[in-house]
Amino acid sequence: MVILMLVTVGRTLNLIEVPGMQYLSCCWVIAICLLTSSAFSQPYTQASVVGETIVSAKMQARQCLPVFKAPDAALATEVKAVQASIAWLDFFAGYETNTIWPGFAITQQPYFFHFQSSHVYAIDFKTEDPSWTPLSVQQCGLYYSDRDHWMLGDHAIFRTTVDRISGLALQLDADELVPYPTPAFALTLQAFAEFVEQNFHPLSEGVYQDFTDLNNINLMALENKALLGYLRSGLTGYLYDYIAINARRNQVIKLPSIEFDTIQQRKHGVAGYVAYRYLQAFKALDGEMVRRRMWADFSAFPQFIPLNSNLIQRRNMYVGAIICFALDQLQVAGWKDQIQNYGQTPIEILKRKL
Repeated sequence: MVILMLVTVGRTLNLIEVPGMQYLSCCWVIAICLLTSSAFSQPYTQASVVGETIVSAKMQARQCLPVFKAPDAALATEVKAVQASIAWLDFFAGYETNTIWPGFAITQQPYFFHFQSSHVYAIDFKTEDPSWTPLSVQQCGLYYSDRDHWMLGDHAIFRTTVDRISGLALQLDADELVPYPTPAFALTLQAFAEFVEQNFHPLSEGVYQDFTDLNNINLMALENKALLGYLRSGLTGYLYDYIAINARRNQVIKLPSIEFDTIQQRKHGVAGYVAYRYLQAFKALDGEMVRRRMWADFSAFPQFIPLNSNLIQRRNMYVGAIICFALDQLQVAGWKDQIQNYGQTPIEILKRKL
């Protein structure tokens, strides 16, 4: 009688709306419960390979029913954005992540989704603080607050502590997240950046010093053209072009800038690779489709005048991710282990391969 109980409780709390439910006879309700009881007693199917269909993602929906009604009709857009992020998290909760990066997983932990309106939604979170309003049908840790008492809006995404509980905070309508395919993509970037800090062979970052060098900027544009050519066609000849242009640019810029680029590509570039692989799995894209998505995102990257630290970091995310995809295409054995455990950078491995 699980469904009958959920519907009854849901209608009582005005959280679930089932049009015409009152016209179902008792016999129909019993029949539905008998047909579905076995499904509730079995674990959900979990995707295990890159490219699993989106049907499997829906089957992995958490049993605590994250489909909740907005506290107010005006908040429907916010709730839709939160539900989309929950769907991403639930899809990868049981995903065989070794197919993407050994040892890394989107772990179940508290997440705090907030908006410019100062509204905050928390999942996988327990609290008795009266600032929060429970939203879930069952006790699955889904809460809402109409005020940002914790000053989460100071940053788009970061690790924070709310009511003495650590979790990741993400502003779903932050302007700086607009370039990414989805807000959950940025969440994956942050989660993997934390994984890098804890598990990668340490390398110190340089300080970028060539923001105003026009030769540097022009050569960057040529590098981008070569990488976009590779994404569009999949031809490795464009990778040779990129390596040649990059070698020329490294003769122009200062050593700290070179170190900054390579280390950023190792950290944020690999994170970008992982996030795009997650996007590929979640949307069931094939290799060509995910390359097209990367091409579209990288094509929309702004011009380099004036250069700043944020632009350089975002560019290195794209460049490093593209090189990592190339290492997959070229079937370079053990490249992930070389990066994580031996301090190698994507460009170093690509140069050796070519």
